Amino acid sequence: MNYYAAPMEGLTDRIWRQVHQKWFGAADAPTRYYAPFLSPPENRVLIPKKMAELAPEANAGTVVIPQLLARDGELAAWMIGELRKMGYTEVNLNFGCPSGTVTAKGKGAGMLRDLSKLEAFLDEVFSQAEGPISVKTRLGVTSPEEFEAILDLYDRYPICELTVHPRVMRQLYRGEADRAAFAKYLPHCQMPVCYNGDITTPAQLKALEAEFPNLSGIMVGRGIIADPTLLRQAVGGAPASKEELRGYLDELYHGYTEAFGMASCAVSRMKAHWHYLIQRFEGSEAFEKQLRKAREGWEYEVVVNQLCMYIKAGDFENASVMAKLIPADYKEFDLVKAYAWAMGGYFQGGNTPEETQRATETFRTICQSSVQNEAVMNLALETPQGNAQAEKVLEQMADESPVKWYLKAVTEARKGDVGLTEAALYLVRCFNRDQKMIVTAQNDGEFTKEIVETALEMYKNQ
Repeated sequence: MNYYAAPMEGLTDRIWRQVHQKWFGAADAPTRYYAPFLSPPENRVLIPKKMAELAPEANAGTVVIPQLLARDGELAAWMIGELRKMGYTEVNLNFGCPSGTVTAKGKGAGMLRDLSKLEAFLDEVFSQAEGPISVKTRLGVTSPEEFEAILDLYDRYPICELTVHPRVMRQLYRGEADRAAFAKYLPHCQMPVCYNGDITTPAQLKALEAEFPNLSGIMVGRGIIADPTLLRQAVGGAPASKEELRGYLDELYHGYTEAFGMASCAVSRMKAHWHYLIQRFEGSEAFEKQLRKAREGWEYEVVVNQLCMYIKAGDFENASVMAKLIPADYKEFDLVKAYAWAMGGYFQGGNTPEETQRATETFRTICQSSVQNEAVMNLALETPQGNAQAEKVLEQMADESPVKWYLKAVTEARKGDVGLTEAALYLVRCFNRDQKMIVTAQNDGEFTKEIVETALEMYKNQ
């Protein structure tokens, strides 16, 4: 049985494919990555930015199948030829996308509205284009019964593989995939058939494989974004470790930041991934709202690092968010990331002289990178000396920075009852500069409930 990663616009791009293959790819899991759809330009002039997604050098080490979204068969055949020149053999035709902006143009699942036009399209494609051509389809527009006529049409062409998503166009992704309709029409398919739809766990995948052993493949989409190890587990591999998941998310974020040239765009793309991924983590509801509101890179880093510390420590209530403010765009921080966000992190020492030296050098490197990072790392030591050094360093930060006052509040909170009032006052200054930090403080184990409530009362009564 072949396992495929589905094409998902805004999710399974070249950056994701490379990062996923590095961290979670296994032999034949997936066998292929299907790239999000590409529309052939009507003037037949290829746009370099769009073609970069399919550049062979950007997809090294992965088997990628390009997908076309078109309604002009002659134009699609021309585009298939261009993709062949790039080294691609199979090309997939998209008759499954249910998006209103796509179907309104008569593309994607909108092609299923008029079978005479679909037939004319397929005639032009298969008469003019050479090589393997596969199809991804829905059952119809409004009713699964429409698939009988649609399949009769597909059976007339040398389609190398038919991927069926058993919903109709009008459903979008609502409701359940119609497994009964799929079973009804499967025996009438003359070509190899791949199933796609509502596979989110290895157990579901194996159950489907047992129910339909003659399938040529199973394609997973949302399931592999929510659980990047879905296919690895299907072939006997392990679930994602905390370190793997942290590395995967960091590299994905770095890749998008580099590709887009700015962290805010990378945040937007990462939020699309977290929409599915966050559901895996028990108790993460409190942070989902924060994540949706994030716009700038540092905001995203704070939220995601909170989550990753929660995962690693297993007890977010008593965790500190301090080390989470370390910028994510320095590769030299990779060594400490898995440990710095847990109490008593790796940077505090080691079991051997070599580990101790490496930890010391890592700590020094981060402290030298910025004033903020020096304060954060000293606080993360959780020692009186570290707290005192952090207080000194924080005086060098600009008063306009909400982070300065947040960290100063932490230093006061660690003094116990003596520092309660000062901690609340510093939090008020922080909230005045950035209201979004209120939620961060409410979920930070550094502050007692009394400190946060006092700060909020003072903030509201200014």
